[in-house]
Amino acid sequence: MKKNIKGIFILFISITILILSACKENKNIDTKSPSIAKFVNFTDLHFNPFYDSLLVNTLNESEVEIWDSIFNTNPDKIVSHYHEETNYYLLETALESMQKELANPDFIIMTGDYICHDFGENYSKYAQNNNQDDMHKFLLKTITYITQQMQKTFPNTLIIPTFGNNDSYCGDYHLQNEGAFLYDFSKLYQDILGSQLSDDEALNLEKHGYYSIKNPSNGSHKIIALNSIYFSFKYQTNDAPWNCDCNPSLTIQDSLAQQQFQWLENHLAESKANNEKVWIITHIPPGVNVYKTMKNKEEKKASLFWKESYNKKYLSLLEEYSSEVFTTMTGHTHMDDFKLHISDSSKSYIHISPSISPIFGNNPAFQLIEYDIESADFINFTKYNINIAETQKASWEKEYNFKDIYHISTLDAEGYNNLFDALNTDSTYKSAYSLFYESGSKNGKEIIDNWNWYSCGISSTLPEVYENCIDKE
Repeated sequence: MKKNIKGIFILFISITILILSACKENKNIDTKSPSIAKFVNFTDLHFNPFYDSLLVNTLNESEVEIWDSIFNTNPDKIVSHYHEETNYYLLETALESMQKELANPDFIIMTGDYICHDFGENYSKYAQNNNQDDMHKFLLKTITYITQQMQKTFPNTLIIPTFGNNDSYCGDYHLQNEGAFLYDFSKLYQDILGSQLSDDEALNLEKHGYYSIKNPSNGSHKIIALNSIYFSFKYQTNDAPWNCDCNPSLTIQDSLAQQQFQWLENHLAESKANNEKVWIITHIPPGVNVYKTMKNKEEKKASLFWKESYNKKYLSLLEEYSSEVFTTMTGHTHMDDFKLHISDSSKSYIHISPSISPIFGNNPAFQLIEYDIESADFINFTKYNINIAETQKASWEKEYNFKDIYHISTLDAEGYNNLFDALNTDSTYKSAYSLFYESGSKNGKEIIDNWNWYSCGISSTLPEVYENCIDKE
């Protein structure tokens, strides 16, 4: 009997040890959490220093360090209306809200269009000055002011920029390769990027407007900033409105594009060899411009953001390096959106950020993105907006938390593909996407009524695929 009791006791102890060991292992699995960090993501500021015409000459004659005090002499103190560019108060409240929600971000990603549309024409009109050099100085002062406001709000925080189509001395889509604007901008941001920027990449930024840095939070990964202006079908090949000795030809555009593609491919091959995860940031997204395509609905012909050959080349690189490129982050459309590129062998997604500027009738918005430092995977993001339909003194609020709304487990290409399927099968998700698209400024009825055009725009990044997609309408 004692022997049996002893045997039972030993068996009990053995089972207990096994259970405790299993629990310990499960506990280790369950409690293992990613090393989460957050960064600020915004785009298309389109800051307008001309919004109060009475202040323009004073700003023009003053150093940027006192521009705050000059702007504050305006008694209205209200943010921009719909279909206006970003004024001082919208800029300040946006930065204040970013700082309130995330006081110490890992870094800031700003994907272009610092300045307002028609900057040169506005300078000529409101400063009553047609001097090219004076306009260039005022434009650089404006970008310097914006940058200093970001630095003042987030001291010692890395700002990682790309160029928008309006960011140029020469005019819209007239960015001059190896020109004065690239040189001046690079000198401003080389100091900010500091040791993150190698000598070779500093030279690329200065001459061509693209560069690469190691991910600041984990040197094992990479951020590649492309200059998508050279890829745009709108890249100007005629005389620039503000001269600048900036008269590129189609041959020059092709040369610039191919040079940049070769540089990009070299970096991606290097990242593959080094097992690096890559975020690509740029201003203009690849894929179909749904807004422009819908303006000529009867033709059912896709309009692209990039020239077709460049669009195809980039998407082929995403296919080849789908294991390395986690996402492409863009702006330009001013809308909260995404695109998928799906091939037989891979899936890739393009993150399109909403704008601060309400110029297209959208509410101003920005995002705070959570990511895993070790893997460089996105975990979640929260979007904040300001509903300027209510009052020009409205406050910034949380619009939505991505995972809370869409309930997808991963913010990668596979997760976004699952979301795309849900948008087409669940009216609740479709309604949410339609509301958030313009950051809550409208009810999304136009998107719902034209759903096939928008849905095809998400899933069809090649023109022939898009046209086949909308033909099924």
